[in-house]
Amino acid sequence: MGVDGSLGEEHRPLQIVVSQHFYATPLALTIYFVVIILIVVASVYYFTERTLRRRKAEQAAYQNAREMELFNERVMFFAHVIHEIKTPITLIRTPLHNILGEHRYDESMADDLQAISRSADYLTDLVNELLDYVRTERRGYVLECTDLDLADMLRSLCMSFSDTAHCRNLRLDCNIEPEHLWVRADRRAIRKVLNNLLSNALKYADQSITVSAGIEGNNVVVVFANDGKPVPQEYRQEIFKPFKQYRDGERAYSGGVGIGLSLARNLTDMHGGTLTLSNNLAQTEFVLTLPHISVPQTELSPEEERPEHLSEHSDDSEEENNDRSTTILIVDDNNELAEYLKRKLQPSYTVITAADAERALVRLKESNVDLVLTDLSMPGIGGLELCHRIRADIEISHTPIVVLSARSSVESKIAAMEAGANIYLEKPFDMDYLRSCIHNILERRTLMRSAFRSSVVDYDLHAFELPKREEEMLIKLDKYVIDNISDSNLSCEELASHLNMSQSTFIRKIRKLLDTTPNNYIRTKRLAVAAQMLARGSDTISDVYYAVGFTNSSYFAKCFKEIYGMSPAEYMKKASGSVADNTK
Repeated sequence: MGVDGSLGEEHRPLQIVVSQHFYATPLALTIYFVVIILIVVASVYYFTERTLRRRKAEQAAYQNAREMELFNERVMFFAHVIHEIKTPITLIRTPLHNILGEHRYDESMADDLQAISRSADYLTDLVNELLDYVRTERRGYVLECTDLDLADMLRSLCMSFSDTAHCRNLRLDCNIEPEHLWVRADRRAIRKVLNNLLSNALKYADQSITVSAGIEGNNVVVVFANDGKPVPQEYRQEIFKPFKQYRDGERAYSGGVGIGLSLARNLTDMHGGTLTLSNNLAQTEFVLTLPHISVPQTELSPEEERPEHLSEHSDDSEEENNDRSTTILIVDDNNELAEYLKRKLQPSYTVITAADAERALVRLKESNVDLVLTDLSMPGIGGLELCHRIRADIEISHTPIVVLSARSSVESKIAAMEAGANIYLEKPFDMDYLRSCIHNILERRTLMRSAFRSSVVDYDLHAFELPKREEEMLIKLDKYVIDNISDSNLSCEELASHLNMSQSTFIRKIRKLLDTTPNNYIRTKRLAVAAQMLARGSDTISDVYYAVGFTNSSYFAKCFKEIYGMSPAEYMKKASGSVADNTK
């Protein structure tokens, strides 16, 4: 509209459009919706998976606990069953061995009875092995760890198995460096491990077995290798599982019921070591690793090495061992084993060796031998025949005999004991146990000599475990001397004649058995009877010395004081005072 009020030119309207921000667009809203949906889905999935994982973990923990509970129940049941089995096995073996020992059967039944005996012995060994396995699984096997020289145990073990290897035409090599390999371990448990590994090597070797040991880092590593057909890769862990066996044709590793290697690994684990089968596919190599320790401060040099029990003897025994006046004869055709035993026993005894029974009999006649260590399997005269010949020869029949043999049958042990052996030790044997056996035998002889020198007139000779011939001889000698105690002319010649021996043989026999001369023995026995009579106080001193064969009172008093440290009168007074005190 103009000034004058008229309508002017018409203008078109202006349209302005303001665009939305992106976050407000439908596309953005769609993205928001999708993201929210994904977050919800992811959250639901996460919490669902977490819940499932937790439930699975709880279920797995419950399952493991349940399996462990069931395993422990099975092991407990297994242990109870094994213990129950031991009783009937004992009731089978004991009567059976009595029948075999007394030969109360027809010859036609001999093979059947021997088969039953071998089966019963096998069951006994199997039950003991199963019990050891149960103990290790339940951690009921308590280790008694000491410082052990593993190198020494391995050498002893290899020598003990050398006869078995030789019989199977196998070469057994033992490579151990350095001289000593010290570990902290239970001797009995480690011996089980070593025995199992070497026994397996002997079973499955074709021509040779090699035992090598050394130090790698902080560990002692022992390798048992044999050239038999190696175990396939897929079975190399399986054979360590209980009751699992890999069979090579008709032979199975971990023989028996398949717990030998499992038991060996459990015992090794308990020592903080490892037992594995190497990846060498050319041969079978079991690798045993145990923590190495430094040389114990108590280790003695070879010259100073002595069994602990020898240091606890009386002064006389210590002096005897220090000058090595006790002589031991080792009879074995295995020179390596004989030298090993000689090296181990020489610090305490004089040791001589013989490669066969013929030479041993010569050495027994030539040397003053106190004890014989012999193998059973030897060329020419065997160990059993050697025992028979020693016991049949009056000059050497008193000599104690210890048999060392790889034969484990009860029949072999009975045959050796019937042939005159004092002790039968099965190879492989423990060196400390052998030392203890030797010490105990020699100690009984020392106690017997002390008893003969004491004022005791009546004593039990059976307690000294003499050969039957010597026990009967000493009983006969003692009775004859007591019966003729008043005879002042009782002589060595008369005693020898009474015992049907030459005078020289009788003198040597008495010197060897009682460490005295026949005349000293007669005088000691006279004084022992005199001491008893004086203690009773019913006889005068003159009556006493005449009654026991002395003809001179001053000589009687001198001899009495040498033995009892006081005169006959003082002894009688002391004895009467003791009797008076006891009656108050």
